[in-house]
Amino acid sequence: MRPCVRVLSLCLLAAVALSATGCWRHYVWHRRHHGPVVVTPPGPVVVTPPAAEIIVETEPPPPRVEVRPPCPVVGHVWTAGYWNWVGGKHVWVAGRWVPPPRAGAVWVPHRWDRGPRGWRHIPGHWR
Repeated sequence: MRPCVRVLSLCLLAAVALSATGCWRHYVWHRRHHGPVVVTPPGPVVVTPPAAEIIVETEPPPPRVEVRPPCPVVGHVWTAGYWNWVGGKHVWVAGRWVPPPRAGAVWVPHRWDRGPRGWRHIPGHWR
């Protein structure tokens, strides 16, 4: 078999296998809407500790006005963009559509509160 026919056959076989499992649609949707997809092998569940509290002296800029794209999947929730503190400066994190973790969950947006020690970042979370 010629090398180019062999490569084409393998690609076709992979596409058929992925479409049969439904993984291809999931992969394509994530590539379009969430960036790269990371696949990890099965293993123990890792629970990450809560992020360290962020308090800065610099007031965050006003929120940016974002144009919400159409919802890609029924039931997803829009999480608005917010200012994050990275490398000693405020960096904008764009909003996105995400699936809620459970039925009836409500998204509480990120915010910055003024306190006695400076501006404190309150991360967004599900309630």
